Amino acid sequence: MAMPMSPLRTQHLNTMPSKGFDAEAPLKAAASALSVDSLPIGAPTRNPFEERLGSAKKARAARKKRTTAADVIAGTAPAVNIEEMAVGGGSSNPMPDEYPPGFTPPENDENAVSLPLEKRLVSKKWQDRKSAYDELVAAADLAPDDVRAAHSESLHKMVADANPFAQERALELLVKLAGAIEKPEEAKALAANVMPVLCEKALSGRPNVKSRASEAALLLVEAGAALSVQAACVGMGTHKVPKVVLAALELLSLVICEFGPRVFELRGLLKPLGALGEGHKDKSVREAALICLVELRARTGEATVSPALKDAKPACVAEYERLCTERSADSGREQPPRLVNGATPIEAVANGSFATVGGGDEEEV
Repeated sequence: MAMPMSPLRTQHLNTMPSKGFDAEAPLKAAASALSVDSLPIGAPTRNPFEERLGSAKKARAARKKRTTAADVIAGTAPAVNIEEMAVGGGSSNPMPDEYPPGFTPPENDENAVSLPLEKRLVSKKWQDRKSAYDELVAAADLAPDDVRAAHSESLHKMVADANPFAQERALELLVKLAGAIEKPEEAKALAANVMPVLCEKALSGRPNVKSRASEAALLLVEAGAALSVQAACVGMGTHKVPKVVLAALELLSLVICEFGPRVFELRGLLKPLGALGEGHKDKSVREAALICLVELRARTGEATVSPALKDAKPACVAEYERLCTERSADSGREQPPRLVNGATPIEAVANGSFATVGGGDEEEV
């Protein structure tokens, strides 16, 4: 027996579409409404985000209101005359000349100064080492012999300091100690200790460091340690870094120009210069070695220098002659502007004989 149909079921069946109903009709109508072809040219598209954030008209009105307020504030501000402003901005709260309380610059670290001198000399902080060098420089002004005697064994470490600012102060100390030497034996001992490190670590450094190192070397030569300076410079000829070799040759040329060739042992100088001038891989080093020979020729004559290049290649000899022509180094009688302590001016003779350091005996080259 069939169960009677409920009223809700009967109503649902009555509302069902007829057999000819098209289920895709609503989709087609929506696509037609959104068709780009149906829009007029230049018509703006609707931004769905405007419904959430408010209309574009309200946003423009808010921006205009903010701009108007800014213009009013700018119009009420007093005009600024740049010409009347003080140099540096004319701030009402200028920077103080002193550091604020509780702050101390690294160079004047009170904690570093409170450390013992020996600890500061070996400290890992360059400020501590610089502070120690400053103290030694001040002490060298009063008692240079005492400072040299106490720290002669560690001076080579000071002048090789890895920090250029501390190294410059260490070289300043060396300048003061070298300038106060009166005995050649003391100068030779000091030069033997510091010159190899000076050539390798200082002469090729920054301009201030190089200037101090060159000054210290010249003072050592003046005090009677020219042969120690020569040995250190010639020893750098085999260094693997070209700029170190170049710096050593430049120092040799400077010593020749300042003191002349009489302070050197020429037999041990000409052959290394000739080898570097011909065979070094770096062009600047080759030219610097030939310039040393040119400066020697200007003060000793061609006969003294010619053995250095007797086996050189024609290109090397041609470059040497070119430098001689530019330098006008044919007279062989130029006199040095400075003398070694205890030496007397002696004019160079044509055959190349020169007084040794301190005068007296002559060495035939």
